[in-house]
Amino acid sequence: MAHQSRNIGRDDFSRISGDRMMKLSEFPGASSRRDFLRGAGSLPLTGVLLASGAQAQSAQNTDYRALVCIYLQGGWDNWSIFVPFDEASHAAYGEARGAMALSQSELGSGVLQPRNDMEGRSFALHPQMTGLRDAFRNGDLAIVQNVGTLWQPVSKQGIRDGALIPSQLFSHNHQSRLALAGYSDKANTGWGGRIADRMRGRNARQTLTSLNATTHAQFLSGADTSPYAITEKGAVQLLDGDTSFFGTDIAQLVESVATGSHDNPMRDTLSDVTRRTLDHAGLLGSSFARIDGSELPELQIGSSDLAEQLRAIARAIAVGPSLGMRRQVFFARMHGWDTHSGGLGDVRIQASEIDRALSGFHRLLQRWGLSSAVTTASVSDFGRTLASNGDGSDHGWGGTSFVLGGAVAGGRIYGKSPTVALDGPDTLSGGRLIPTTSTDQIAASLARWMGVADTDLASIANNIGHFPADQRALPIFR
Repeated sequence: MAHQSRNIGRDDFSRISGDRMMKLSEFPGASSRRDFLRGAGSLPLTGVLLASGAQAQSAQNTDYRALVCIYLQGGWDNWSIFVPFDEASHAAYGEARGAMALSQSELGSGVLQPRNDMEGRSFALHPQMTGLRDAFRNGDLAIVQNVGTLWQPVSKQGIRDGALIPSQLFSHNHQSRLALAGYSDKANTGWGGRIADRMRGRNARQTLTSLNATTHAQFLSGADTSPYAITEKGAVQLLDGDTSFFGTDIAQLVESVATGSHDNPMRDTLSDVTRRTLDHAGLLGSSFARIDGSELPELQIGSSDLAEQLRAIARAIAVGPSLGMRRQVFFARMHGWDTHSGGLGDVRIQASEIDRALSGFHRLLQRWGLSSAVTTASVSDFGRTLASNGDGSDHGWGGTSFVLGGAVAGGRIYGKSPTVALDGPDTLSGGRLIPTTSTDQIAASLARWMGVADTDLASIANNIGHFPADQRALPIFR
């Protein structure tokens, strides 16, 4: 059977709408939507994009906030990214890590000078991470050390005495679910989606509350919200952009589904969802198209998959306030952190890519005057072992998280600094860190910044009630 394939473009959307492809301000729909576009949506996208002088102030006055979660899939190598630098700790690190250790001379350019008292300890970022180093020094990056999945606070002695800890600690599948959802099994929502559930009422277009720039992520699934997939061109195209499906014209098929009313309530619901999906797809496509690629030089096309995802997110943030959005949650993913092998070379490549993408994203938002409205946080399934396996490192437990943005109380290192040892008071065998800060505490901190009430934090971070009340949200914001 012949199967012609091409991207759905302007002509296809024109057939669906029954008219020519509309400009953003003319986009077809109910009168309430037209009224909205004349009112809250009338702010020019270029006004948000250029974000200079009065225009930047106008964008900031919308009370817009966005949370961007970067998932570092595979368990990122915290011992190569955030390295002990003081003499005693680095000596212990070098002895334990062997050929995978970074020398003090290599780390010299990345030494951090935190604004808080580290009690004689010092640390350095990987030498490839100069952009994030500068963000730290400028006070826009906070580092949370020894973060991991926990049901409750634990110590090494407590674990020996049978304290409750997550099962299958070193399993990618189980720990990624726990880190992103708060459950280890049978989770149907994620903490990003639960934040979106609480925030969606502030948005004129609730469908666009949570936006996914990568493959499906449970992180963005809520009880009342679902992630809307985006690319740099707008919405992900229906059926990968094919125009025919088993000989049937897709535009005509979709039009028949999206129009009219039916006796079957399930079909009515499908029609409503399809209409709203098409409306938002056309709206995002038109909106994103107004942002010329030359406005995104900090995130170059082809530099990395993460940078391309952040380009799509940047476009959505640029147009968000003009579309009546006040709170949005985004998700991006960076693969390649399961570094059992590849030595320091693979880690160097990964460190360089994440530094270029995250620091470029932050500089872009600064130039637009929107950096204080966006917080970017990293999450991983787990950290890695201090011990080297000869050509890499293996699955650990505690790791490191970055929190980046103009609203962040940065230039500080949060959390308890562990004793560097293969089997010390803060580590299990092989130098697997016992977390002292939970991913639930990270989730609660970000939820509070987004506007979730303290009384509702337990609905976002399911295990937060097991932690002392004064430690449930970290003081990582200004």
